[in-house]
Order: sequence, then C-alpha cells, then structure tokens
Amino acid sequence: MLYTLAVGGDLDAIDPATGVTIDIGPTGLADCTSPASPCGPKSANALASLAGVIYATDFANNLYRVNATTGTATLVGPTGIPAVPAAPLTVNPDGTLNGFEQGLFSADGMLYSTFQAFTFDAMTFATKSILEAPTLYRINPTTGATTVVGPTDLNLEAAAEVRGTVYAFKDFDNQIVTLNLANGRTSLVHSFDPALGFVTGVAPTPEPTSIALMVIGVIGLGLRGTGPSRRSRRPDPGS
Repeated sequence: MLYTLAVGGDLDAIDPATGVTIDIGPTGLADCTSPASPCGPKSANALASLAGVIYATDFANNLYRVNATTGTATLVGPTGIPAVPAAPLTVNPDGTLNGFEQGLFSADGMLYSTFQAFTFDAMTFATKSILEAPTLYRINPTTGATTVVGPTDLNLEAAAEVRGTVYAFKDFDNQIVTLNLANGRTSLVHSFDPALGFVTGVAPTPEPTSIALMVIGVIGLGLRGTGPSRRSRRPDPGS
C-alpha cells in the first residue's frame, strides 16, 4: 500500500492497483487545511517510510512514528530542524504571504529532510524574504536527533532513493536532479513536463528503468497536499 498524511491529520492508505483511498485513522496531529485552520506547532506536516516503519513530522518538526494499522502517531523526539515560522498562506502586515517547502524521505538506512521557509508576493509569487535557507538534514529515526548536511537548492520537493542514488524534483524549475547526501548539492538529470504541476510525493518502482520513480502526489495553486513529501502551495523562492 501507499500511505499519505492528510492535511486534517489522518493517515490514509492508497491501493496502488485501483487508486482507492482508505482513511486509516487520526494520527493525533492537528489540522491545517487552510489559513483559517488552527495551524499550530502540532499540525500534520511531512510523511516518509523507512524499513517498513512510517514516520511523520509536525510544524514544530518533531519526529513521530506512525502506526500503519490505526494511524496513531507516537512522538520519537525533536529533530532540531527549524519550526515552520508561520502558517502557510497567512498574510503579513506588508501584504506578503508565508510559505515553506519540506521533503521527508529515507535513504542509506536514515531519514533525511529538506526544509526552507520564505515570504512571497501574492500577485507575482516572487520571493520577498528567505526566513529559513534551504538545507538538507539527516535524521536519526531512533532518537529524532538531526545533523545538518549542508545547504541545498531552492524549490526541492519530493525525493526518493533508487539503486543507491537519490533523485529529487525541483518544482518551478521543472527538473529532476540527483541529491548528494554528503553535502546537499544537486546535479541536473532531466527536465519534466511543466503540466505535471507541483510534485510532492514519489516512490521508487521495481521497473529496471534508468530513473524508476513513480509520482504519487501532485498539488495545484492554493492547495496543500501530502505524501512521502508534502507541502502547501509554495511559490518559486528563486523567482
């Protein structure tokens, strides 16, 4: 089965053969469906799996272990990754909106996360300020303790490991890149069709292709989506 973390806080399962979605149950993480929602520190954030175990984070970037049968999330510990500084799409006094991008994924027997936060112009989507610079983090799944790997690219979203190589999607740049887990640097592999939208979740597939990635989460303007990586409507911070 595929799993996704709904913005309302429930764990959902998706049958990859039929596309049918099953609501497994509430994780205990809070709702952040829209700017009018509470959107507090415990709001549901990102989801990933490692060695058959499902992990999730909240807006404070605490790490949780999620029960695949009931959906219940159990706190592992704080990661040390910066908290989401403001609820997504909330308005600042200067008229800008708040946004962030975060991807949670597994590779090399560890969890990794990319994170950045910024403000942007509501009309042009141009970034006005970077609140948290884009950074790659390595997370110990047993304790939640985090090590800073290094700075990485703007716009990184979904990522997955395929045969020892980590591939990531750069939304707005419409690029698939490789991600170096030793330093956070990326290398261009190929462009993808802009009509695909915002890629927020991928999973490696067993097919013997050069890049065996299956896109399992796509969101559009003004929406929020979840999957192995997830996030709000996030404009191009580099525009």
